[in-house]
Amino acid sequence: MSLETLHTYTEAFSNIKNEDDLYSLLLDLARQIKLADSIKSKENFIYGCQSNAWIEATRNDSVWCFSFDSESALIRGLGKIVVDTFNNLSTYDILKIKFHNFKILASKLNIEQQKSLQILINRIHTLVNQGDTQ
Repeated sequence: MSLETLHTYTEAFSNIKNEDDLYSLLLDLARQIKLADSIKSKENFIYGCQSNAWIEATRNDSVWCFSFDSESALIRGLGKIVVDTFNNLSTYDILKIKFHNFKILASKLNIEQQKSLQILINRIHTLVNQGDTQ
């Protein structure tokens, strides 16, 4: 995926006029994630997120794939956007994508959701950096 994927999500979020529309969109996205109990381990836990959340990273050749789950449907919806943005990218391309690339989306979120978004992006950056040193 890539910034083009994020742009598609950004367009959808730019049309949101109220909190109900935001939550409806995030819940719809959350329903698209296959719940992955297998990734719910201490190693995959994302500390500091608004609710319990887990992410698993695997590298296939030169690209990364991520699985995500959360106990909160809203955070699961945010996770879907982030994972779709970063999936199938190289370490180099992942590290170029920062929180500011999500600014239109972030502007629709409350402060705790923004923090969770930042924490998730940071965790992906950490995982790919660690994966490149192994």
